[in-house]
Amino acid sequence: MTQTTAADLKVTGTVTYTAVSATADAVVTYKAKIEARSTESISPACAMDTYGVTTLDAAGCAQIQEMLKAGDPETTVSCSLAAGNCDCRITIADMKMAQNFYTLTGSNVLESDDVTYDICVTGTTMLQKEPIAGNVSGVTRLQKK
Repeated sequence: MTQTTAADLKVTGTVTYTAVSATADAVVTYKAKIEARSTESISPACAMDTYGVTTLDAAGCAQIQEMLKAGDPETTVSCSLAAGNCDCRITIADMKMAQNFYTLTGSNVLESDDVTYDICVTGTTMLQKEPIAGNVSGVTRLQKK
């Protein structure tokens, strides 16, 4: 069994909204670095079922570490044997650089890549709420500088 024992997400960068004008459409530009970090505890049974590692020792943990990294230069993985499980700290970094047209209708922003956000603006802070799956949503807090 694999158990996520910790997880966090850190996003840094800029989001720029340009309003519609007589000569240009409304555009949003993203330049952001997204880092997702988690700690996974992989049991011997999961090591076998998921990774094909038959013996969960230091060498088996090293095999899992390499499989989780999968040659991705933007991913760092550090695994060690702890209490019979292989505990892995995983950090995945991704750059989001995109430019989309958008329309604003009330408190809804629809971007040209078919992503819709509910927004709430208070002072210099904007919250973007994006449906992910079912009744689960992600909320991004943007702060105007």
